[in-house]
Amino acid sequence: MTVHVYTRGHQAATRHRFYLDMPDGTVKTFTTRINPRATVPTSCCRKRRWAKHCTVQVYYDMTPFWCRVGRGCKR
Repeated sequence: MTVHVYTRGHQAATRHRFYLDMPDGTVKTFTTRINPRATVPTSCCRKRRWAKHCTVQVYYDMTPFWCRVGRGCKR
C-alpha cells in the first residue's frame, strides 16, 4: 500500500482546499469553508481565535490552525 501525503503552504482558514487519493488512482479536490467569525482552536498558542484571523495547513490526518501574522499570538 502506498501513502501519498500532499500539503500546501498556509491557506486562509475561511476557505481552504485539500486533496484525497481515491483507490482507483484519481485525486479529488475538496474545498472547505468556515464562517469568518467562527472560533477555532489554534495550534500555536492554544487559544480560540476567529477564523478570519487564522491560517490553516491541511495534512492527511489533521488540520492545524495557526494565528495569522500580526493577528493573535506573537509567534
